[in-house]
Amino acid sequence: MDEREKMDEEMMQELKLIFVEEMQKRIASLEQSLVLHDREAIQHLGHKIKGTGGSFGFENVSLMGADLESAAIAEDWQTIEKTIFKLVDWQSENE
Repeated sequence: MDEREKMDEEMMQELKLIFVEEMQKRIASLEQSLVLHDREAIQHLGHKIKGTGGSFGFENVSLMGADLESAAIAEDWQTIEKTIFKLVDWQSENE
């Protein structure tokens, strides 16, 4: 690995850490939105998570974002709750 590749890898690791920290805030917002049954907020957050997760190598998070977005559209509160629990588990594994 040359110096540039090493720098790129280090930068990606830093960006992943920032993403994980940001996800903590998003998960807290999702939990609050679930309590309030704020379907639009959950749909919006799900869309954001879907779009950013894969960019940082977290394809599973991106899929959970897609699940949240579609569940919010369908007003499927059980799937929303299960998916938020999955994100909480993911967060605890990545802290």
